[in-house]
Amino acid sequence: MKSYAFWLFILFIFSSCTHFKAPRSHNKSGSPVTSESVYQNGSLQQCIFLDQKRIPFYEPKSQLFFTKAIKECSREDQVGLVAGSGWTAMGLPCNGATGKLDWKGHLVRPKMVILDFGAHCPIQPAIPKTNFADAFGVTANERLVATLPMMVQYWKVLSTKDQGMGQKVELRSFQALNLFKRMRTEGEPVSLELYGRESSWKPNKNFYQYSVDVNSGGSGVFRIKVNSAKLLDDLEKSNLLKECQDLKPARPCHMMFPKARRSN
Repeated sequence: MKSYAFWLFILFIFSSCTHFKAPRSHNKSGSPVTSESVYQNGSLQQCIFLDQKRIPFYEPKSQLFFTKAIKECSREDQVGLVAGSGWTAMGLPCNGATGKLDWKGHLVRPKMVILDFGAHCPIQPAIPKTNFADAFGVTANERLVATLPMMVQYWKVLSTKDQGMGQKVELRSFQALNLFKRMRTEGEPVSLELYGRESSWKPNKNFYQYSVDVNSGGSGVFRIKVNSAKLLDDLEKSNLLKECQDLKPARPCHMMFPKARRSN
């Protein structure tokens, strides 16, 4: 009996040491943040746990993706970062700023319209940086190290057949050019789906989608409104690869997904 009680005592001490709940921290706005001391890589560390099952994830208030914790923590179905460490985010170029709009031919009847979503286009998050801690569920001590642009690699003009590869969206078809005319004269937006990565043309990396509305921003520029964003799963990537491979003329689709399996 004494031996049984002894081992129960040892088990209690061990569980207390490996998963000790620390007092709850608060971010700048006063909202509570889940903070715990856990064993990570052989040492006891204070971790800030996010209300997420995995990284990366999309945060709709800022319209940014939380892409990486410099020092990641994990437990059960929750991920987080070591208290006081850094993290990185990713946003869509031209969000909150104006993008360059160009055309071939005459503006009234263009042969082609080009919307440039290159990485040089600025990113202005939808909320002030002072509100990031509250939005992402961290404290002011966890530093945002960098906000990187999504490298747009594929695009679709919704309600048309126009789609292709690259950072420049090209409106060529009658349907797409008619949408552009209505945007310019009647203020109706052109809806797009934009796909890309944090770093261009690197295989086995996360692939993202932004759904946006494009509006006229004045002479030679456009503005966008982000409707939604998500991280693509394997099936969605395979379906996108199939769409790309079915385009005429052929595109170098293998550069987007070198190891993707084409769906039947």
